[in-house]
Amino acid sequence: MKLGAQIIGAKYYHEDGSLLEAAREMLKLGMEEIKVDLNFANYPELAHLTGKNLEVVKHETFKKVFSMPFKTYLMWATPIDLFGSGEAWEKAEYDYAYELAAYFLKEYDGSGKHFMIGNWEGDWLAQRCRYYHYAECDENDLKSMTRCYEIRQQAIIDARNTIPHKDVMVSYYVEVNLVIGAKDLGLKRLVNYVLPKIKVDAVSYSCYDSQNNNRLTECLNYIESQANFTDYLDGTFYKKVFVGEFDAFMDYGLLKKEISDEEMIKNVENVTIASLSYGSEFILFWEFYNNEPCGKFKLIDENNVKLPLYYFFKEMNQKIDYLGELFEKTFSKKMEKKDLSMLAYLLRTDKKTIGEIFESQSYVRYLKGEK
Repeated sequence: MKLGAQIIGAKYYHEDGSLLEAAREMLKLGMEEIKVDLNFANYPELAHLTGKNLEVVKHETFKKVFSMPFKTYLMWATPIDLFGSGEAWEKAEYDYAYELAAYFLKEYDGSGKHFMIGNWEGDWLAQRCRYYHYAECDENDLKSMTRCYEIRQQAIIDARNTIPHKDVMVSYYVEVNLVIGAKDLGLKRLVNYVLPKIKVDAVSYSCYDSQNNNRLTECLNYIESQANFTDYLDGTFYKKVFVGEFDAFMDYGLLKKEISDEEMIKNVENVTIASLSYGSEFILFWEFYNNEPCGKFKLIDENNVKLPLYYFFKEMNQKIDYLGELFEKTFSKKMEKKDLSMLAYLLRTDKKTIGEIFESQSYVRYLKGEK
């Protein structure tokens, strides 16, 4: 459970291409997860190529990234037709998801890696990208999406059950992004219309609608209450709902004006603490290289300059490692994800203070549940 990031749709790169460059830098920051898009068009160095999904994962650039020491790869995999219907559509969608899962199980057998196949912000997809926070989603479109996600999950389960493999995982996740409207107003959304009708391995939350008003942990719990999960990640994930996307702007009005590095760092810290307090498996920042015209979503800029947020990510991941070392030293066992969620607030302090607090007898008794 460290801070991670994604590299999708970058507007620039420096030497080797946006995907390879960003992946290497993520590893330097102690990141263990990376999110990518299985679409050449979202990588300027590869945009001249054609093909999606299965063709993409076999390309040498993606294979280089998949050979890097990341533990988990999350990926957007575009459906053949999200709003399709009929037997031919169902078979095509099933075959595609099965073949993609089978490829990872065979190609990376014994690698210890976890490949998570999912989608971009599903509620925007359900609105056919109209981007209205309080517009109702079409019920027929939601029904088609429900069936599409159901087919994809079953195809991946079938691949896991039929392809011989060991020490490699392939799972499926659905990403939601409009939760407040469902929770507060009962608007039809993925979280309250689609998730209750299907079983999935995990759920991603692109959390801009709640990170802006400090309701992130509340919404993560709400998503968990609405979802039905397979048992595939039992014992692997502490929580099966995770933060798949967040940024450094607590108010989107800030995109139109200047915001200090200190403010952005504080915003990222707040999201990190809230996510870890819940127990989120991943906390994925948008994003490593900027992808928007406003030019503000980045850890390294167009001139290859590492921004203060870059160093903050490195510091936070080092603190998480440090907490693990102290926990193991004190209790003679490795810190589990549930322990990190309990200790999340310590990340606001410096390492010296963390050590002093952690090693105090009163704090050790607290961790043991003693008075």
